[in-house]
Amino acid sequence: MIDRQSYHISATPAEVAALPRYVGSRDEELFLDRVAGRQLLHVTFGSVLTNPQFKPRILDALNRNAALHMEFLDKHFTKHLSLLSKG
Repeated sequence: MIDRQSYHISATPAEVAALPRYVGSRDEELFLDRVAGRQLLHVTFGSVLTNPQFKPRILDALNRNAALHMEFLDKHFTKHLSLLSKG
């Protein structure tokens, strides 16, 4: 609930329950193509990155894949900024 306070969530509990079970990278597209899946990532990334169990593993993966991470960030921000310029 603490995570939810920082982000407006339109997904319902039923939509969250209907998300595919995330088992690994092969499930990313199924999960992220749904609004509920993206919203869950938005509201939980802060607590996940401060969790002593997950933080080192996430940072290690980001460091090992820095170029790919930057490529995805560039695509993501370019998409959002282009939508803002249309409005």
